[in-house]
Amino acid sequence: MKKYIIKLVLFNFLFLIFLFLPKFALSQFKLEKIKEFKINTLFQVDLIDYYPPEGLFLGYTNKFTKGLEITIVKEEGEIIISKNMKGEGPEQYGSTLNCLSFSDEGDIWALTPHQLLLYDKNLKLKEKSRYESRGRIYNYGGAKPFSYFYKNNEPIDFSFITTPSGSRKFAGVSNFREKKLIQVSNIKRNDAYEIAPVAERPQYEYLDKSISEIYFPIYTVDKNKSILYMTTSLDNEITHINLNTNQIVSKIKINHGEFEILDNNNITIKNLASYQNITLASFNYKIFKLDDGLIALEYIREIPYGTYEKRIEDNPKYHHFNDPEYHRLILFHNNKQLTKDLEIPYGKITMSLPGNRLLIKLENPEIEEDFIRYGIFKVTKE
Repeated sequence: MKKYIIKLVLFNFLFLIFLFLPKFALSQFKLEKIKEFKINTLFQVDLIDYYPPEGLFLGYTNKFTKGLEITIVKEEGEIIISKNMKGEGPEQYGSTLNCLSFSDEGDIWALTPHQLLLYDKNLKLKEKSRYESRGRIYNYGGAKPFSYFYKNNEPIDFSFITTPSGSRKFAGVSNFREKKLIQVSNIKRNDAYEIAPVAERPQYEYLDKSISEIYFPIYTVDKNKSILYMTTSLDNEITHINLNTNQIVSKIKINHGEFEILDNNNITIKNLASYQNITLASFNYKIFKLDDGLIALEYIREIPYGTYEKRIEDNPKYHHFNDPEYHRLILFHNNKQLTKDLEIPYGKITMSLPGNRLLIKLENPEIEEDFIRYGIFKVTKE
């Protein structure tokens, strides 16, 4: 009789859990393609921001030896303007282009290691300011999204993050474990400060000084709520930080499908899978904020040593970081993980769009095309 009562209580308890779980937690998700467009160019065009009122994409074109051009593209793929703004002229910047984004009014913010510039859609300079910084980051090879917010929702209190997401902030730092991950600047206040100490990360006690080159912040900002969604390259937690108070709002545990190094109590460069001096290990890559409280984390799976050897025989420049086959997506909602690893259609996610959509640069390594293809995919419940 006692066993029967225990089983009955347990059944009722499990039934109540099932009944009151959020609907999201009971659903499976997939990426459904709803649109595709082409950009007719032989150069690589990477789109990283979107301006809904006019249906415009913002990004950059890599002209290799000629440098990066700021590029604006229509929804159908037509390039409106593409121009290299690096130089010595009064409307140009003289350093690397770290970050780009649309302003609230549809102008273009451009961040360098020293200056913040504002251009109109014709790339005519409207403002140029030098900002305070406690350390310069030079982001070579491509621009990251520019993250800004209005502290305490005051329009005159414009603040922005000067640490590009995914950039190697601690390269050359003797002991990064004593540092903070995010730097915020405010030009009108002539101020710069840092938040998010490395010491508060869940893996902190296992982090060895030797990983300073490959340990960096991954984040996105909800500028309407002044919330920072942040993790690091080697991490099992997404942290929500209120940028008005710099306090942690909540934390989400990440259960990756494949991320073996996070189970190790000694995260050192020697314990990371590698081939000669090339890292083969898993890394968190990007975070995207979607609608209705949905958050997406993109991470890169570890590639087996033997598989990597075969790949570089065919392509000496191969790296699994650039191979869509090793990229995976995990969805979260209301501080809970919703999904296991989701496969991403062959390509790379470049940004989130309104309506729970993701923009993916479609890249098929088996086909060499004379144009750039993008697909818009909606996150849907199966």
